[in-house]
Amino acid sequence: MKTFKFISICALAILSFNCSKNDDNSETSINDLETLILGNWKLESRTLNGEAVELDCLNGLSNIVSFDDPVFSFDVDFNDGNGCADVPYNGNYSIDENRIVINTPFSDDPSIWTILNIDETSFQRISTSLDDDVTINTYQRF
Repeated sequence: MKTFKFISICALAILSFNCSKNDDNSETSINDLETLILGNWKLESRTLNGEAVELDCLNGLSNIVSFDDPVFSFDVDFNDGNGCADVPYNGNYSIDENRIVINTPFSDDPSIWTILNIDETSFQRISTSLDDDVTINTYQRF
């Protein structure tokens, strides 16, 4: 009986020390997002309803976005040989949970980017259209 109690207590102690409430939490915290988003990012890929979308100059090829708290910038990489051109612009941004709220000069309504995941080298944002089409954009640090 003493052996059973000893084994039970040891097992309980091991389980208690090996488990933490953060083990299952894979979401990025607001502080992590605020830090990780800083810098320049280039759109690398896009999916629409799970299907890959070929990027061209009209839908994001060569797009570069920059975050320099609190300024958001949009530009085009003219050096990548794709020949894309667009009008660069700046705006302010803020972070609300896993969303980046971007105020641009083109609209009174902000653009809201919902971040799926982010690390030091890439991030993904998701958007859903009024027709329930789901777009996922993947950006790489530039």
